[in-house]
Amino acid sequence: MARKISQETFDDVVRENIEEFDLDDKAALEDAINQFKKQDVDLSSIDLSGGIGRQDILDAIKTLEESSKGVVEDAKVLSAISGVKVLCDKDHEYSSRNRMFVMNHGGLNALHILFDPKNSEVVLLATMNFMEDLSKNNVEIRDFFEPGGSERLNNVLKKFMVEPNVNHAILQSALTLARTVAKSEQNKNQLMVCGAGVSLSTIVISNAAQYQEWAPVLTDACLLMRGLCVHDDIRKDMSCAYENGRFFLKQNGMVAALMAMSDYFRAYPALASAALSAARNMIATEEAVQVMSQHGAIELIRDVLSYPDATVGLVRSAVGLMRNVCADDVRKDRLVGDGSLDLLINVMSQEQYAKDGGLMEHAVACLAQISLRSPSNAQRIVSAGAALDILARTMRRYADRSGLQRQGCLTVRNIAARGPELRPVLLDAGFEDLLRAAGRIMDVVDEAYGALRDLGCEVHYVKVGADGRVEPVYEQFGAAAKLQFNPIYDEDDYITTRVQEEARAPLPLPPVVDRPPVQSNETASNSANYSHDHQHSHGHEHDHTHSDACCH
Repeated sequence: MARKISQETFDDVVRENIEEFDLDDKAALEDAINQFKKQDVDLSSIDLSGGIGRQDILDAIKTLEESSKGVVEDAKVLSAISGVKVLCDKDHEYSSRNRMFVMNHGGLNALHILFDPKNSEVVLLATMNFMEDLSKNNVEIRDFFEPGGSERLNNVLKKFMVEPNVNHAILQSALTLARTVAKSEQNKNQLMVCGAGVSLSTIVISNAAQYQEWAPVLTDACLLMRGLCVHDDIRKDMSCAYENGRFFLKQNGMVAALMAMSDYFRAYPALASAALSAARNMIATEEAVQVMSQHGAIELIRDVLSYPDATVGLVRSAVGLMRNVCADDVRKDRLVGDGSLDLLINVMSQEQYAKDGGLMEHAVACLAQISLRSPSNAQRIVSAGAALDILARTMRRYADRSGLQRQGCLTVRNIAARGPELRPVLLDAGFEDLLRAAGRIMDVVDEAYGALRDLGCEVHYVKVGADGRVEPVYEQFGAAAKLQFNPIYDEDDYITTRVQEEARAPLPLPPVVDRPPVQSNETASNSANYSHDHQHSHGHEHDHTHSDACCH
């Protein structure tokens, strides 16, 4: 792990280079940077400018701190926030340095003091907008949100969601800030602990019927709900996202509200897309599929896919929901029987949708789920016009998208495994070459190997050396197999459930960032079955180890 140093240590080395070795300012700075990089020192929080503009940001932060003390004066605070914000603008030459200075030199503490529902609405709005901008692309600043940030945010939601003349801009700003900071697991967990999940549920359920007036707020609320149900902090092996999804699913009236808002997709596509996305990420069990189906999810999917003017975002959310619903055998057969499969293939054939990689990955995953354990559905896919040609074209187009390639391999394997008569059709469609190409992707080795084997193709397990040479890998008699794909077609749902429960167990309250306390002014997959949005990984149909091997 890279070591960190203080700004004073770095400046001392630069000064030593100038005074002891007679280097000019530029050479002294470059030499210091090179020295520390060779020692594997993390310089991300160090000012590498040589001090240019450093006093300007420190003075602006000091002004912000002073404005947060005592009685808050709106004009003074707004001016102070504006002064720091200009220096942190993304187009500023030293934006990254200045943002780190805001965190390390008291600026964020000052913003947390101002982040108080007792302050005026203009101060609150400016504070939350700036905090969200600072947190958006900086994980360290997001982590700085705790301790205390989640509680303050929920206090804002609780106050403004019940006021007679609701300030929607305040609610939207708070929801957007929550969605940004929730990308850090400790914040995701703490938001739920502080009651933000209850406040969020109240906003959605109480105002779903008033969608015309509340559409922007409801859209942001659904996006936050989705964010709380997604494991997207790549630093953490486990997440509270699964438990959060179960929490929202059990809120009385939540599913009905989400489906009702989704039904307004013709007039409010952004709201419907957000509601469908939130609903999708709540589906982690068969019970969840049943609840969604009872409230019209299957009919809604068909309606969206058949709507000629549907936006890409709306269709992506609908197909994502379809992906999770297809994990239930009874419901996936309904989707095949009511024409949704044909509508899905039609969507995949249209360029406006086909150029969206995320949408197409969901669509291919739907084919994999529909064909799983169902020879009749596999035959239906093969017989559905140009379905195989569309699948092959999609795999060629997104050759470097491992998630899509994996789902494509699973689709081919599911069709070939129980449909020997369909194997020649798959081979004629060119899938052998596509599977061999997919097998070079580390995360897709097992699926490609299994699909090639079930197609009856000769396939070998090989190792690619550092120099690019391909070498065969031989297994000694009696040795454990290197590839750990599931050698049978049917899968063990019981062990899958156990793995899910263990992998997605709720985390204990995470440790908070060590900083001075702030005082207020007063004082998609087959065995995993249910796919969720992950930014860093994907579910696995079967266990395998990662290595530098591939299949040929």
